[in-house]
Amino acid sequence: MRLAPGGAIKLSPSSDFAAHFSGPKFEVELISLRGECKEATVWFGAVATCRLRATRLPENVTWTDGDGGLRASLRVPVVPVSAFVYDPDPALLRAGLLDSFAAAHGLNRIAADIEYLTGDRLVNTAFLAPFEVQSVYRLDVKQLKRLVAEQDLGPVEIKMRGLDLAPETLRTQLRVRGSHPATLILAGGVGPARAILAQRPSTVNVRREA
Repeated sequence: MRLAPGGAIKLSPSSDFAAHFSGPKFEVELISLRGECKEATVWFGAVATCRLRATRLPENVTWTDGDGGLRASLRVPVVPVSAFVYDPDPALLRAGLLDSFAAAHGLNRIAADIEYLTGDRLVNTAFLAPFEVQSVYRLDVKQLKRLVAEQDLGPVEIKMRGLDLAPETLRTQLRVRGSHPATLILAGGVGPARAILAQRPSTVNVRREA
């Protein structure tokens, strides 16, 4: 880096970027492929165009700390679960750009320490997996078991953050055998854990954006 006017260094996405690549001469890009954060690239010198960047492949969409005219360090408010819940791409999370992306798209967090977003409209972007909310419950396995049986749910996609619980263990406890597909989004963190019954939107009504 001392000799070249500019270049790039490929690293693991788990690297400590703040300790080794801080300052305006570095751009840290986190790259995901089909929902898994695969690598990081540190651009330096003349080829660095921002400080932080998240890129998702194969859609080839990107978001930086300079997009949306917002500070990358901002925090969006915590609000009650609304009509839609969004599961963010890991590149967006690892790059530390979740809140600026959320603010630019009119979304908020469902908890301060849980990385699910919520909003009252469908935002169709490759960086977010959208789920249409049907109902919200306090997390109680017995109650969820009754819910699965009464609504004949199945197969059930289980997503969770902030909980020390394996999805497959919960699936066995719920005895999922129904004929109505659904998604259970479980959110722990500070405060009572919640279970959100939702569905993936069946149609796309807005074009994909960054």
